[in-house]
Amino acid sequence: MLKNKGYVFRELITIYGKIRYRRTMLAPADTESIAALAKLQKAKYVCPLDCFLHVDNLPFKITIKMMAAIAKEAIRASSYESAARVIHEHYNTDINTATVRLVTDYVGAVVYDDDKRRAAEAEAALSMPFDRRRKRRRKTNDTLFLEMDGSMVNTRLKNNGTSWAECKIGLAFHSNDRHVWRNESGEIRSQILKKRIVGYIGNYHVFKYHLLAIARDYSYQCCSQIVVISDGASWIQKIVEELFPGAVHILDLFHVKEHVYAFGKWIIKDETQAAEWINNIIEMIEDSRTEEVLKILEPYKETKCPVNVLNLHTYIDNHKQCMNYKAYREANVYVGSGAIESANKYTMQNRMKLQGMRWNIDTAQGVLSLKSRLESDCWHEVEPLLQAHFNTI
Repeated sequence: MLKNKGYVFRELITIYGKIRYRRTMLAPADTESIAALAKLQKAKYVCPLDCFLHVDNLPFKITIKMMAAIAKEAIRASSYESAARVIHEHYNTDINTATVRLVTDYVGAVVYDDDKRRAAEAEAALSMPFDRRRKRRRKTNDTLFLEMDGSMVNTRLKNNGTSWAECKIGLAFHSNDRHVWRNESGEIRSQILKKRIVGYIGNYHVFKYHLLAIARDYSYQCCSQIVVISDGASWIQKIVEELFPGAVHILDLFHVKEHVYAFGKWIIKDETQAAEWINNIIEMIEDSRTEEVLKILEPYKETKCPVNVLNLHTYIDNHKQCMNYKAYREANVYVGSGAIESANKYTMQNRMKLQGMRWNIDTAQGVLSLKSRLESDCWHEVEPLLQAHFNTI
């Protein structure tokens, strides 16, 4: 049983600024009603107008649309302080830095929960029979590109004596989502028009299912070909073997050239001779003559190299099956991982690795999940996720 306690004013922050409205408050009339209301709604009173407007369970006294707007500005800015200034300019509303941070953490947690749900569904789908009938008919080349990269983010939690934690980024796009053209010199150029990005702070055992989730967005099992481009990291090789065993795995040519330069300058001290030797090796690698390169490097097979130099013979021998660059280029397939290198920078590094920044793991993951949605042009998914979240609490 509830009784009328009169009118109470409430102030909400919206995308149109602060609004103040009056509503009726109903409070429990007896001890039994107090207990019942606390059990059903975890509240001490009820305002019917709030329930009608669906703002009765909102935290921070901020609407869902405004919470999404605050989180968006917070991950686009270089800091929460600068985000608060942008919010003041764009929405004519003063929101302090602490509230900006709390709202961003809250929205990030909701979006990351959806990432976990998608990853769990992807993992569960592996044990289910797959209907190979196409979900849609494609008229052109049917290739799914997957790229992965890892880096470190500074956290407040020390793990094995260090505060740095693994951060892995995955990128997926379809061949139909590329724009390919020839420039004035006749060289082929391309641009990725649409992509899906996912980020996870932790080991590859969990990350692989987040990657699989974005691959499912492209019906990867229906694609005639899957191409994985990477820097040759062992954890990426394991993911390919476990989840995409039939994929074409390409070793990023830029990383190969870096290792050739480092090795060549170390074994040949004369700069002119080193440059000639390096250019010759790179030319053969680009022409897919890896066996010839291995014969040239045979004398250095057992050579111990400095910490910053890889043994080139061992490196090429371990990855030669991923270095058929001549065939890749003839098939108009990328041989560089520039797309994921850029994605790592604008998704994580430009926001989370600025000077003096240290993160809690949970809040860092929330920011990373939000940035992934933003850079995938999927920010429109955030507001419905918040709405669904509040409908369940």
